[in-house]
Parts: sequence; structure tokens; C-alpha cells
Amino acid sequence: MNELTRADITASVIFQATLPPPGRVMPRDLDVQKAVHLGEDHFAAFGCAGCHVPRLPLDKNGWI
Repeated sequence: MNELTRADITASVIFQATLPPPGRVMPRDLDVQKAVHLGEDHFAAFGCAGCHVPRLPLDKNGWI
């Protein structure tokens, strides 16, 4: 109980908010690229992207 203070939580949120977005390295092999795109299509088609959102853009109000 009470392991983290409000300051601890605030510091971790600020740290997380200032991290750059994760990068993506696409393989040079065209067959692997096709497999990646096919996997992304299946991910969306099967409904996985409903909960596991591929993109989380910020709105004008910031980090809401």
C-alpha cells in the first residue's frame, strides 16, 4: 500500500510522454516485406486492431 507517491507517478508519466515514438525497421527482403504487410492486414481483418490499436495519435489537447 502507498508504494508510489504522486510525485513518482507524475515523474513516470512525464518520462513516458517525452519518449520519442517507437521506430520501425522494414527488412530489405521483398518476401519478408510482403509477409509483414499481409500480417498487418490479417491483424486488422481479424479484429485485433480494435483493442490493440496500431496508432495512438495525440489530439490538440495533448496527452488525453
